[in-house]
Amino acid sequence: MDRAKDVPPWRPMTEFELVSLGSRVARALRREHTSWRCALGAAREEGLSALVELAARGVVLEASRHDAAQWDKLRRRAALAGVVMEEAAAAISSRLASAGIPHALLKGAAVAPLYGRAWARPMSDIDVLVGESGLAGSREALEPLGYVEALSSELETVLVPERGASPLCAVDLHRRLGYAGQFDFPVDEMLARARRRGRVQVLAPEDELLALAAHVACHRFRGVGRSLCDIAAVALVCPVDWRAVVERARSWRVSAAAWAAFSCARRSFGAPVPRDVISRLRPGLAQEAYLRLWLDLGSVSPWRLSSRGYGALARRAALVILWPALSDGLLRGTAFATCYSLRMLTKYLAMALRRGGGS
Repeated sequence: MDRAKDVPPWRPMTEFELVSLGSRVARALRREHTSWRCALGAAREEGLSALVELAARGVVLEASRHDAAQWDKLRRRAALAGVVMEEAAAAISSRLASAGIPHALLKGAAVAPLYGRAWARPMSDIDVLVGESGLAGSREALEPLGYVEALSSELETVLVPERGASPLCAVDLHRRLGYAGQFDFPVDEMLARARRRGRVQVLAPEDELLALAAHVACHRFRGVGRSLCDIAAVALVCPVDWRAVVERARSWRVSAAAWAAFSCARRSFGAPVPRDVISRLRPGLAQEAYLRLWLDLGSVSPWRLSSRGYGALARRAALVILWPALSDGLLRGTAFATCYSLRMLTKYLAMALRRGGGS
């Protein structure tokens, strides 16, 4: 693996692109909540506060001066935390590279530099893909930094800093990107394509997009607003070979998850994923009907679709024989119109009652 060679040219987001993304995030949240206060609360839960705060500048919101002061405090705290996490990610990547361990940073640690602002993409830990073969070596390489193993699962091993050690964050060493039988990610092949982006080692953009889609699916589309923003960021500023994305998604059995994640990211955040790519990733009739039911009829934000989510998707879709008929027929159209009308009526009544109570 050629560690000296960088990934193809990439650039951080411009201020205009960052504000535009924040505006789309704010609009998506506002559509799903009865007030700006509720939308801002959801933004905090999703880790999207910084982007929404950008969009809030110059816009009259239903917020007090106290709320504005809280936003400013959160932004300053996030900026400091972002710098600390970026430095920690660079140190960990450098340590693993010096030990000759093939690796690639995932999720926030890999995507944060694309936002161009240390505070725009918060993260709570550093995710590193090392595979089964590199797991033992990674633990040994990070021991001198004060890391000890906290827990281990089928997907990852979590290292935490000992009390008094210099690192301030946990490290998740990922063995694979999906549970056994769920996806067929060739981890060693993906690590062989990894290149440097700035000071850290990351996956190729095509692999990175599919890894983010798998993360969305594994979390059943709940609380993954940041991952959908990451998909939009990678698609916006990185050179992506979309033909390779489609081919690898089909080969690794992640096409249904990629179709759903890319569709949500494009619809909610304006991710520049080509329409023909989404069309080519479309799953089978039963799976598409199952996903469309929650994508179109879900009563919550697109990244928090349902507790049912993607888990056991094939079995559920095969058992429920009526959903394929709902995918494109009159029944689905009638169900969507009815549910959408009820949702809009409920929101209107809630807003009217709130205005009446305030007057």
